[in-house]
Amino acid sequence: MATQGRSQRANEPNKKTEVFRDFKALNTQAVRQAIERGEFSWLENMIPIGHGNLKVLANRSAALASIGANHGTIFYMHSFNIENTPCMFVATDTGNAYQILDESPNTVTTISQGANEFDTSRVSVAQWQNSILLILDSKGYRSWDGTNLVHIGCVNATTVTSGGAGIGSATVTFGTPNETGGIQATGHVVIAAGVVTQVVIDEPGSGYTAPPSVTITPNVSAATATCTILNPTGQNVQTYAGRAWLTNNRTFLYSAPPTQSTGYENFQTGQGAGSFIVTDETLLSSVIALLSANNFLYWTGESSVNAIGDVQVITGPTTVFSDPNLSDNIGSSTFYGAVISYYRSILMMNGSGVYSLFGAMPQKMSDALDGVLPLIDQTMPVWAGVVTIENQLCAAFFFTYRDPAGPRPLMAVFFNKKWFLASQGNDLVAVCGAYDGIAHRLYGTDGVNFYELFVRDDLPTPWKFSLSFWDAGALQTTKEASGFGFEINSSASVGTITFKVDTLNDRTPYTDSQTYDIPVSSFASWVNNANAAVTWQNNALAPIDWLGESYLMRMQDMEIDGGGAMYGKYIGLGMSSSDVIGTISSLMLQYKLKESW
Repeated sequence: MATQGRSQRANEPNKKTEVFRDFKALNTQAVRQAIERGEFSWLENMIPIGHGNLKVLANRSAALASIGANHGTIFYMHSFNIENTPCMFVATDTGNAYQILDESPNTVTTISQGANEFDTSRVSVAQWQNSILLILDSKGYRSWDGTNLVHIGCVNATTVTSGGAGIGSATVTFGTPNETGGIQATGHVVIAAGVVTQVVIDEPGSGYTAPPSVTITPNVSAATATCTILNPTGQNVQTYAGRAWLTNNRTFLYSAPPTQSTGYENFQTGQGAGSFIVTDETLLSSVIALLSANNFLYWTGESSVNAIGDVQVITGPTTVFSDPNLSDNIGSSTFYGAVISYYRSILMMNGSGVYSLFGAMPQKMSDALDGVLPLIDQTMPVWAGVVTIENQLCAAFFFTYRDPAGPRPLMAVFFNKKWFLASQGNDLVAVCGAYDGIAHRLYGTDGVNFYELFVRDDLPTPWKFSLSFWDAGALQTTKEASGFGFEINSSASVGTITFKVDTLNDRTPYTDSQTYDIPVSSFASWVNNANAAVTWQNNALAPIDWLGESYLMRMQDMEIDGGGAMYGKYIGLGMSSSDVIGTISSLMLQYKLKESW
């Protein structure tokens, strides 16, 4: 490995300089020599915004909050709001759940009523208006208002055990809910020939862990009734068309229209609620994910997509809707956390790539990731979220990458028909997008701590890229690489950039590489007339750094200051650093054409 030198030899005949600043995007679909000029065979932690604008990504924040030790590992995150205060719901593998404020002071509030309150591996939540979070898992259906966790144990059915006699009018009262914050059920009685024939549920209530008492008054005729309660379980919950929609394997359950009740807890079929079982063979096993977007309720199977729409209430009241199948061979695999909306499209990731559903036709949009996909661990969860990076609205997919050096978390990020890769720490286990009224943000967790990603532009993020192999428009001709250079705008940055030159040949050795460590600093150094360093201090005796020029150009002669000229049919350039922040505006190559064939 060579270091930067200052020597330069005079220009030699036939030597040329090629400048690369037409930065495009990552493309791993083909080998490095087959992708286009300006494309990258690897691009990590740099966003290719445009021509001459390849910017290092910001790092994650310090830990904003922590659930503390001995509370399990966070495996699921979802954003919501309580009266427009942005929050994050997190669930752990010990059955606990917490609310974390997305904004300072990032207060952590315990949601669980006790140990193992929630499922330890699958939980789903959905926003109801801007005041309630609905939570569904294998242990039940609940609501959370920021203070009270209430089981949606609602009155489901009544039975008149004695109709009495001679009754002119009567009222019915249900017992109060068992849980604080629950809604007391209400109803009315139907009387025929002086006999109570039916107790009708008007408001099914919530917060009942056991059937409440049913009292008919006046009770002089000894009319009595009992009731049962319903507490649904399942894997997915979403809100759509003013209702709550729940799935349990192949069964859908939807609440009554909101005009009948609060809405999310009312599953009375006589008030427009209902259920159905998916019998279509296009659904291989169970419903994997629900997503409410673009005036539809999308639901995915492992290899299928449907869209519920046109919800109407007809006489009865009875709810009717359409449910066309949009795809019977593309779905979301088992990645229930990797189905998101992005602009007017629905994006979902499965084992073969990322697909976009715009209208009724799913299309693969991740051809550029074909070289990465085989190294994604399909047994680990995949998460997705929308995030604004450098004023670009991006869709990020988080997965475990089976790197040859060892498994690590990685993100594939999409914007403006471009892909790049990002990493925000090798300890992350999940991410989630959130919108705070200003920008789309992405949060992550290491299982205990809570971070915001892509926000610290003062903290270096390790980055690296490799441009496509370049043949100078003369594939048959050997090229001699004798020098390189680059331009970077690096404000308030000091560190080392490793520049790499690769060649590809038609004979052994087929590949060759040289790397050069280039010191980079945008700070000025002071020396006295004896060439000794001068240190500056403020009135508190703290050292002062002088910021120099943010624009830096570095050029190196490989024959004088390095390992010598390199030869090949193709030449490839790459750079990496763990401590330099900035924007690369160009790479330069000094070369000469040699013999053909």
